[in-house]
Amino acid sequence: MRSYNDPRLEAFVDPTETLNQYTVSDTISRPNPYEPGFRDSIAVTYRIPHLPSPERSGILPRGWEVAIDPNSPNGTTKYESPYTGILATQWSLINYDFIKPDAKHVIMNWADACFLKAEAALRYGIGSKSAEGYYYEGIEASFAQYGLTSAVKEYKEQNGIKWNTNGKGLTDFRCLYHADINGEGDFDNHLEQIIKQRYIADYFNGYSAWCLERRTRVLKFPPFFCNSTTEGSNGTYDFIPERYVYPLSEITNNTAAYWNAVSDLLTQSPYPINNVRKGDNLQTHLKMSLVNPLLENADANYMNRTIAYSSRHLQKWYGNTEEEFIKNVQKIYPDVTSSKLLRKYIGYKATVISTYEPK
Repeated sequence: MRSYNDPRLEAFVDPTETLNQYTVSDTISRPNPYEPGFRDSIAVTYRIPHLPSPERSGILPRGWEVAIDPNSPNGTTKYESPYTGILATQWSLINYDFIKPDAKHVIMNWADACFLKAEAALRYGIGSKSAEGYYYEGIEASFAQYGLTSAVKEYKEQNGIKWNTNGKGLTDFRCLYHADINGEGDFDNHLEQIIKQRYIADYFNGYSAWCLERRTRVLKFPPFFCNSTTEGSNGTYDFIPERYVYPLSEITNNTAAYWNAVSDLLTQSPYPINNVRKGDNLQTHLKMSLVNPLLENADANYMNRTIAYSSRHLQKWYGNTEEEFIKNVQKIYPDVTSSKLLRKYIGYKATVISTYEPK
C-alpha cells in the first residue's frame, strides 16, 4: 500500500502514537534560499506513523548470516539493519499498527463481486463489461466502502494500478518480497492486477486471502522464518499451510484410517518431511489448489543465505523534497505550512549536505 500511495492504509489501521513513532534517517532536497534555481541535498530525520514489524526482530533464520564488510578491521556487518539499536522491549511500543476499532469483517463485499466478474471476463469472456471495466469497478467499490471516492481517480492513474501497466513496488527489510505489480501483457499479467487488488480490498479477511493464493498463486509470498518444528517444516522456514492437519482426536478415535491418510499425504507431499506426526504434512497440496511455484527452488533461495538489509520501504515517507513533505504532512496536520512546523509535528531535523543545479 505504501508503494502505490494507497489512502486505504489510514482506513484500515490506526497509526502508532506520536511519542512512540519510529525515527527515519533519509535524504531529500529543498530550494537553496540564496541561490535561485539551485537546490540543497540534505540529510534529514523524521518520525513516521506506520512501521511494519520485522520478523522475529534480532533473530536470524537458522543458517543465515549478515554480510560482513571485508575492509573492516573489526569484522562489522557490511549491511546494517534499519532497525539497529532498537531494543526488543521497544517493539512492543512502536512496531504495531492497530486495526481500526470499528473495523468490520465482511465475508463478501461489492468489490469482491466486481473482481470475481473481472476474472470471469478475463478467463471466459463473459459479462456485459470487459475485464478492465470490472477491474476498475472493483477498485472504485473498495474506495467507496471506506469513504475515499475523491481519491480513486489519482490512485487508478499510477503504473501498476492502471490497467495493462507495470508498477515497481517497495521491498521488505530483508529484500525477500517486492511489492511489484506486473500488469502489462497477457492473461497472467492481467490476472495479477485483478488478484492483487482483490487481496487489498479484502484486507480484513485473512481466510479469503489464503484461499485466493492457493487457487491462483499470484501473490507468491515468501515463507515465514521461524526456526520451527511444525509438521512439514525443514526447521528454517514455513510457507503458508496448504491444508489443516487432522485433529488429534482422529489418532485415538479413528486410528487405522488416520495412519492410512497420513501415509497417502506423505507420498504426495512436495516436501515430504516426516517428524512429529509422522507425515501429517501441512505442505501437501490438495487437488483444489495449484502447486506453489516457490517450492521448486525454495532451499536454494531460503537456506544458508547471506542477507543485506534495506530501509527503502521506510524512506521518502512524505516525498522526495521538502515541499512535498509539507504538502503531505498537511493531509494529517492541516496547519503545517513550513519546515519549522514539520519539526513540531514529525520531529523533522535537517542538515545541509551539498548544493546542486537541477538538470
